[in-house]
Amino acid sequence: MESARSWGFQVSRDMKLCNTLEELWEYINYWDVHRKELPVATDGIVIKVNSLAQQHSLGYTAKVPRWAIAYKFQAEKALTRLNEVTYQVGRTGTVTPVANF
Repeated sequence: MESARSWGFQVSRDMKLCNTLEELWEYINYWDVHRKELPVATDGIVIKVNSLAQQHSLGYTAKVPRWAIAYKFQAEKALTRLNEVTYQVGRTGTVTPVANF
């Protein structure tokens, strides 16, 4: 990733190499709390195995590598107020309710 940065690619400075599961959970828990401070919205992080030998050993499924996973944070919860429900009629005549918040 540092080589990619030196070639001019935009690479996050918030990456961390974790050597233990405890370090990994600390990193996940930190970003679960501080993700709102990032300049872009995020709902998770990507965890990858760094060792090429281990990547080769883990291999791939039919579509994705087994050595990289997307960890999703808990969904954010918020309250909102329903202002009104309107209805729209589709081209086939189906009436669908629309919630206006």
